[in-house]
Amino acid sequence: MWLPIFVAGSELAQLLTVFVSRNNSCIAMWNKKKMQIKHLVPSSLKLHCPIVPNKKWYVQYYTLHNGIKKRHRPGFGLNRIKDINERTVEANRILNVLKLINEQNTRIFGTTVVSVDDAIKIAVNIKQHRTDRTKSLTTYSSIANIFVAWLTNMHLINIDVKQIDRKVAMSFLDYAIEERKISAKTHNNYISILRNLFNVILDRELIEINPFSKIPELKETETTRKALSTYERNLIIKEIRNRGDVWLEIAVLFIYYTLLRPIELRRMRFKDVDFQKGIIILSGDQTKNRKNAGITMPETMIERLMELDFHKWEPNLLIFGQYSKPHPDIAIGEHTLNNRHRNILRDLADQFGFDYTGISLYSWKDTGATDLLQMGLTIDELRQHIRHEDLKDTQKYLKKFKGINPHIQKMQIKL
Repeated sequence: MWLPIFVAGSELAQLLTVFVSRNNSCIAMWNKKKMQIKHLVPSSLKLHCPIVPNKKWYVQYYTLHNGIKKRHRPGFGLNRIKDINERTVEANRILNVLKLINEQNTRIFGTTVVSVDDAIKIAVNIKQHRTDRTKSLTTYSSIANIFVAWLTNMHLINIDVKQIDRKVAMSFLDYAIEERKISAKTHNNYISILRNLFNVILDRELIEINPFSKIPELKETETTRKALSTYERNLIIKEIRNRGDVWLEIAVLFIYYTLLRPIELRRMRFKDVDFQKGIIILSGDQTKNRKNAGITMPETMIERLMELDFHKWEPNLLIFGQYSKPHPDIAIGEHTLNNRHRNILRDLADQFGFDYTGISLYSWKDTGATDLLQMGLTIDELRQHIRHEDLKDTQKYLKKFKGINPHIQKMQIKL
């Protein structure tokens, strides 16, 4: 007979093999106790070996269940070994096996107990090493800190992370809505971030089920951001050109025609724009979804960029660099372009009574998407151009689409 081993490491395999071969009668005891050993507190592991004759030997340890410690004293068949020296050797062998099992997180006897606090720190740290994107790091840290503060207040921060279940997750989200007064969008963002963090914890086998999986999201109110009308579009682009703000105009061209995200603009270099092929090629380091992208440019966009001498710049420069000029290394500020665009909207409001409610630099993306639909682009073609993974994300633009349906326009039936 032998004890099945799913643990890497020749040392542990050897210890188990010798242990079982020397004392096959212990196998049943190991199998009986393995669920108790699963939640073993490593620091509690001790051997009780009295010198007094006929006193029982046993291994003492504690397990943690639902935050409560429980003491265990299995003998593991040690008392069947009459020779004290052999019994001592076997007892030490058992202790070594138990220690190694906990260190190597086996599937048989469970994993080392890790507190919620430590598990979340591990997850956040791993996420920080996977991205250099400041906004993502800030979001993960911020939401993790809010969750940790709530757990601390609820006296749950030091319990085994395995005990954080769906009920705990729902209680936290209820608190966030009732006490922090978060919106539906923020609620859904909490779910997404914490689900990702607990997926990291799940991957390391510190938990068996992600407590934030399959929690339904709340219905979000429709964003106030809107697409521009023809009048608004012409008025704004004319004002940008009147001011001679070349780089703001170039940003608008990229967002409107290619539906690029503003964050992607800040990572783009001149060499990424191929005029001959009429395409923009971005690497995973530049895109929001970390996937390589090839984005078609309309001919009218290329013509305007050529007029602005876009093609004459050094290929390796960032297009939107520090001080609103091309730069070798430093990108333009995160909000600089949007702020300049907003200033133009305010001035237009003063001059013409222009209502810019719901209009921002990002509105040019909505406008480009709806104009493409107006021209007859299918929803799936738009999904590919906008680089959405899920068609549901693209359908949000379809809901905003208030354009004229050419098929309805051509209806010939008369009443």
